[in-house]
Amino acid sequence: MIHVGPWTNVREAAGIFKDRAPLEICMNPQKDILEANEQDMKVRIQEILDKCKALDVGGFTLKVSGLMQQPTLQHAISQAKLWNDSLALHFPLNTFQKSQP
Repeated sequence: MIHVGPWTNVREAAGIFKDRAPLEICMNPQKDILEANEQDMKVRIQEILDKCKALDVGGFTLKVSGLMQQPTLQHAISQAKLWNDSLALHFPLNTFQKSQP
């Protein structure tokens, strides 16, 4: 399996590897998930499907970071919430702001 990162050109990767190796196409969690609406997501997924089909890619998967490897969606959400809570507790928003004279 060939890793295709969020900033890698999917068309180029698909054209190079075609059916020689499956592609692990990693989405950009910020842009493709957190900032996207349903239509944006649909368009992005369709673009990838179309590129892979047009270039005869033998196999591929779409991945969104390590959150997809959690046992359940609820566990992934719980872990994300725990991270946000821990970050807010230990690094308040003003931690790195310069003090005003």
